[in-house]
Amino acid sequence: MGCCESSDSDPKSTYIVNVSHGRNSRLVPPTEVYEEDTKNSETIHRLYSGHLDKDSKGKSFSYSNKSRFSIPRMKELKLPQRVISDYLIQSRRKLLLVVTEAKFLELGTRLIINPGGLEGSERASKDGVVLFGNKSKSNLPNDFNFPDEEKIGERHFEITYDEETDGYYCKDLFGSGLFIKIKEEFQLRNNSIFSFVSSHILVKIPNEAKNNENIIILKVLYGINKGKEYIFDSSKTTKITIGRLPSNDSSYIQFEDENISRVQCTIIYKEEIWHLVDSNGELNSMNGTWFIADEHILIKEGMILRAGTTSFECGFIELEHEEEQEEENINL
Repeated sequence: MGCCESSDSDPKSTYIVNVSHGRNSRLVPPTEVYEEDTKNSETIHRLYSGHLDKDSKGKSFSYSNKSRFSIPRMKELKLPQRVISDYLIQSRRKLLLVVTEAKFLELGTRLIINPGGLEGSERASKDGVVLFGNKSKSNLPNDFNFPDEEKIGERHFEITYDEETDGYYCKDLFGSGLFIKIKEEFQLRNNSIFSFVSSHILVKIPNEAKNNENIIILKVLYGINKGKEYIFDSSKTTKITIGRLPSNDSSYIQFEDENISRVQCTIIYKEEIWHLVDSNGELNSMNGTWFIADEHILIKEGMILRAGTTSFECGFIELEHEEEQEEENINL
């Protein structure tokens, strides 16, 4: 069989395949992470910061993450000592973020980011970095502050411009703050976290550093099946399906929630790498599959970013179209 399930309650327990299922029909946006469980929120933040030593129940719990996670404490965050030239600001394309879903921001709100930073920024810097956060939680200056009601960290995520690639990159700063909706194949790595509806899953690939990625472990951090681990060996299965319906297939994991699609997402092993796709890779799931931007991710046209209850759709304003865009904004 390709899958095994382990129990945290007994480290010596035998791996079993049958899963006991809970039920939770309430839809929770991906980045309302641990909104109702403060202890668990602290746990996942410590996991990202590399200091996790106990789970939410006080039991010993540790994963090595030195190779991937180095999310700085807020006071240690160092901004680049650079000033973007006016020439670059005026000649390179701009990034446009449009609010497409929100509880506390007006739908349709547009943020325009040029190579120097956010236009109309509260921080007013030309260092090529845009900081998103909540001003009420600290005295740290940000470029854009969410309303106090939004569950956003003091510095939640950043968008950085790279002049060599003429690209804009986003990165989570809070530890469980910035999610990106999967629209194409996403390469999983050790300590990746992906999410759908109310469930958040940590990926462990024990032998990643040895280029021997046969084993993958999926640990449910929150939501349906919380605390369970599913272990797969690529020599026995190269395709793992996650969905709502029951199945006798050992490479299928059921999450019994009416908000989860029949085929929510699929993990595929090919070319010695585990990949994640939404649904079956051809269709779209009902509420999407997301991953945490734990490293700088290149922003592409149409990409959806989510922080708290707010979703932004990404687009670009090319230099020759800037005047047309400004006229459209005035008409709106």
